Amino acid sequence: MTLMLTMLPIDLVVAAEDNLRRRTGDVRDLAASIMAVGIIEPLLVSPIAEDRYVIVAGHRRYAAAVKAGLAEVPCTVRQLSDAERVEIMLVENLQRSDLTPIEEASGYFRLVEHGMTQKELARRIGRSARHVAARLALLELPKTVQDELQSGAMTVADGQALLVFRGQPEVIERLLADEWNRRDIERAVLREQHRQEAAKANAERRGAAEAQRAAEPDDTSDEGGDPVPAKGAGTQEPGLRRQDPMAEERARAKARNQASKARIEFTRALIERRVPKGDAIALIAVQVLADLSAAHARIACAMLGIEPIEGRFGPDHRGAIEAHAASGATARDRALLAAALAIGEESTKCNATSATAQRHVEFLATYGLDQPDTTTERR
Repeated sequence: MTLMLTMLPIDLVVAAEDNLRRRTGDVRDLAASIMAVGIIEPLLVSPIAEDRYVIVAGHRRYAAAVKAGLAEVPCTVRQLSDAERVEIMLVENLQRSDLTPIEEASGYFRLVEHGMTQKELARRIGRSARHVAARLALLELPKTVQDELQSGAMTVADGQALLVFRGQPEVIERLLADEWNRRDIERAVLREQHRQEAAKANAERRGAAEAQRAAEPDDTSDEGGDPVPAKGAGTQEPGLRRQDPMAEERARAKARNQASKARIEFTRALIERRVPKGDAIALIAVQVLADLSAAHARIACAMLGIEPIEGRFGPDHRGAIEAHAASGATARDRALLAAALAIGEESTKCNATSATAQRHVEFLATYGLDQPDTTTERR
């Protein structure tokens, strides 16, 4: 590998059209520095034609040198293949953390196109194979999403969450069109996954039910003739058949039990899945606050500094807390904490030795409560 350090006329040096970093940014300060002390670190270039050199490393220094009006730039000349040139550009920018996720992914892709395996690529650039694969996957997202990742309008974590729907660009577009979804893309993706899974399961159940009905024999007629009456049906006049007054209620009870079993079975599977934390906390808050006793609600309102609302039978503290919790996630979490503290405080007043009371006092002590000793010494 032959290296040569030389001064080259600036008009013989050209920027790489396939430079991984798509923007050099503002180089005014760098240009002022170059005018004062010159270029300290030479550019790395590779010959591409007679007396022509392409920049491998140093695009910002080159842009600043042009702005500073330099006629020559110090260069290290090195003969490189296209794959070697891309690899050096990639490593140099990664070491300085100058690349956006999409620029990084594009560099990986170009090296893979040159025949380098992801495993070999990861070893050569000092990254894990998982990291390389995750970055490459970002290139499967729609162009609009890649543009947001490129500009920094979207985080890598959000982009990776959207990869679940890489084959459904219309779903990604619909999710991102909703401003509320953008506030928590991962949560929106999980909810959409659950919705699609439920729709698929319902369609399969309907298909199975229709297939079963189609396979059942039609016993309401006898070879296309008149309907065959049930045994004994012809011996009774219409309106005189005995009716079981409890049959309808038993049928409704059976249907309720079956529905309950189906819900329990579904919730067993739901608990094993990845339910968004925000959804879980929201449900917990609604259920806990709805079942809060009047005494606990009154204490919680005092803790939160909110007034009860006017209820049907007087001041409604529970309704006030529920309304407060519905105003936003922060208010919801504060209301839930106030409810738990109210339960603990009421328990402490009633029975200071109970487990609930002890947990309550220990929690307060953790956050700095100096609990006075209420025991008295017998004389």
